[in-house]
Amino acid sequence: MKTIKLLGFSTLMIIGAVTAFGQSQVGDKKVFQALGDFKIMPAGNGFVTYYEHAAEKAVAINAAQEPNRNKWAAAELKFPGADGTYKLNLKGLREWDGDTEYKIKVNGTQVGTDFKNDHLPENMKDYTPQFHTVENVVLKKDDVIRVESKCVSNGLIPEKGAFAWARGRWTQLEVEFTGATTGIAGTGIPVISSRIAVHSEGASFRFDFVGMDVKSDANARFTIYSVSGKAIKVFQLKETTLLWDGRLDSGIKLESGKYTGVWESGSHRISDSFMVF
Repeated sequence: MKTIKLLGFSTLMIIGAVTAFGQSQVGDKKVFQALGDFKIMPAGNGFVTYYEHAAEKAVAINAAQEPNRNKWAAAELKFPGADGTYKLNLKGLREWDGDTEYKIKVNGTQVGTDFKNDHLPENMKDYTPQFHTVENVVLKKDDVIRVESKCVSNGLIPEKGAFAWARGRWTQLEVEFTGATTGIAGTGIPVISSRIAVHSEGASFRFDFVGMDVKSDANARFTIYSVSGKAIKVFQLKETTLLWDGRLDSGIKLESGKYTGVWESGSHRISDSFMVF
């Protein structure tokens, strides 16, 4: 018979602090330049590529080539910093021609929502900066951060018998250390607080989702991750209490070790970790 031990949020903070605070302090910032630090990705798989707009220190999409219009381009960076939780600030450039769209991904998983520049009226300077922020992003050393932007037109600026296009310009990504690692490795999913009560009932488990409106939320799900960040079991939630016999979809019983359970609904995530002995 296996038993479990709940690892509270404060315990996880201490574990993370051993590695993260040894190299970074809260508030430490590092700015990674689009030109120089990021690697421009080649065209392929539905993406086009950037060119270097040196005058603005930005990457940009060549909208003069019609196949590039309404397409995404990407650049990637292998994160060189300490394991931890970070705030990301992407510096986009607003353009008269259109309201550029952006995405930020970590190891292929999008963090935060899609971003879109505000409309830039013609009485303001072209290439006015606009920052887009994602907080509580979990990063580990060598994680791949990917920034994507899209070439768009607002149909307002006449050009050569048609309309001009914004070229998806951005110049930098600022990464600010906000705390020790308290999330799931390689996923960018943060641990927010412990509101999942985990209990052992013989060889089975009971998870109580305290204070969550599970019954009226058709999108609520609960995922169990291994210590490596692999999702090993997913439940669609219909009740505030989940009973599980500890078996994976293959029928194999959960092995001894550390696991993390994550409740998700839209962009909201709440997590707790537990040990199986």
